[in-house]
Amino acid sequence: MEQANHPVYGTYDQSALGAQYNILGMIPGYKDIFTRWDADSAAARQQAQAEGRLQVLRYGAFALQEIDFFSCGAQKAPVVLFIHGGYWRSQDKSAFGYTAAAYQALGCHVALVNYRLAPAVNMDQIVDDLRASVAWLDGQAQALGIARDRIYIAGSSAGGHLVATLMATDWAALGVREDIVRGGCALSGVYELEPIRLCFLNAVVGLDTVQARRNSPLYRLPRQGLPLILSVGGDESQEFQRQQDTYAQACRERGMAVTVVPQPDGHHFDMIDRWCDPNQALFREFAAMIQAD
Repeated sequence: MEQANHPVYGTYDQSALGAQYNILGMIPGYKDIFTRWDADSAAARQQAQAEGRLQVLRYGAFALQEIDFFSCGAQKAPVVLFIHGGYWRSQDKSAFGYTAAAYQALGCHVALVNYRLAPAVNMDQIVDDLRASVAWLDGQAQALGIARDRIYIAGSSAGGHLVATLMATDWAALGVREDIVRGGCALSGVYELEPIRLCFLNAVVGLDTVQARRNSPLYRLPRQGLPLILSVGGDESQEFQRQQDTYAQACRERGMAVTVVPQPDGHHFDMIDRWCDPNQALFREFAAMIQAD
C-alpha cells in the first residue's frame, strides 16, 4: 500500500494511522508475553487432558473450525466462549488455554474457538465462522453439559470486534433462537473497521468500504437487554481508546446495559491476563455477570 501523506482518517495520515494500530510496536516485551502464554497454555492443556476435561471439537469442515473445550465437570453449566485476537489474520486458540482454569473454578465450561483467517477468507466469512461456532455449541449443549440459555462470549482485539458482532447478530434470521448469547465482554475491541481498511493491516485483511461498514459493530449495535462489559488498557493508543468510547456511547444511547471497566495502566496484551485473574476487577465483573443469572 502506497503511503498517503495527507489525512486519511480524522487527523491521521496513513503512517500515523498505522502507528495507532501497530500493537507490537507499542509493547517491546511482546515476545516474552507470547512465550509465557504458550508455556502456560501447554501446561494447562496437559493437565486438562490428564483429568479428562479437554476435548478438541470441530464445528465445521475446515481445519481451523475447531474448539478446545475445557469442561468444568458439571452438567447444565454456563460456558464461556473466548475469541482470540490477531487482527483477523493470526493467533491461535492454543495460546489461551491458560485462561480456562479461573472460569472452570467458577463452575463454567470454557470454549476456546479458532476460525479461518485472512487472507484465505474475508471478513464476512470470519464472522460466519464465529456465528457457526456459537450455533454449534448451542446444538451440542446436552452432550457437553452446557446450560443452553447460558452462553457467554469474550474476546480481545479482533476477538473483541467479533464479540460485539455476535452480540448484534440477528440469530432468528439464521434459524437460531434469538437469545442464544446471554452476555459478552470485549477487551481492546475494534468497533469501526474503516481505520483498518485505511492502514497497513488491510493489505492482508482485504476490506472494501462496503464490507468495512457491514462488519462494523458501531453501525450494528446489540439488541437491548444484553449485558456487555468493555475494557481497554490505559496504555493503549488513542485510537483504541476512541474506538471503545465511541462504541460505548452509541450502546448507551440505545439503552443498553454497558459496563466499562477502567484499566489505567493496562496494555493490549495484559488485558487478557487480567480478564482471567480472580484478583482483578475485570474478572470479577464478568464473573458477576455470569453468576447473576
